[in-house]
Amino acid sequence: QSLYRLLGTEVGEIPYYRNYGLDLKQFVQKPLTQETAKAVYKYVEDRINAFEPRVSVIDAITEVDWEQYSIIMVYTMQVIKTGEVFTVPFVVPIGA
Repeated sequence: QSLYRLLGTEVGEIPYYRNYGLDLKQFVQKPLTQETAKAVYKYVEDRINAFEPRVSVIDAITEVDWEQYSIIMVYTMQVIKTGEVFTVPFVVPIGA
């Protein structure tokens, strides 16, 4: 749940915790390329590592959806304490 809250929160949205969340608007004007997809993946991974120390990112699949003009990411993560492995899908609309 905490990961979905992190991924669904925009930076500045929570009073007294203004740095929490994602600032994906910075990618809206960038061209939709594999490099942009990798930059978004790295940004989201860094935010997960910063705000959710109970999990570690094992792997991620990053693809560009040209028809929807979005980046699709599926993160594979592991709960550090229990070793449980799970996936979290995440779609970033980049705009037209």
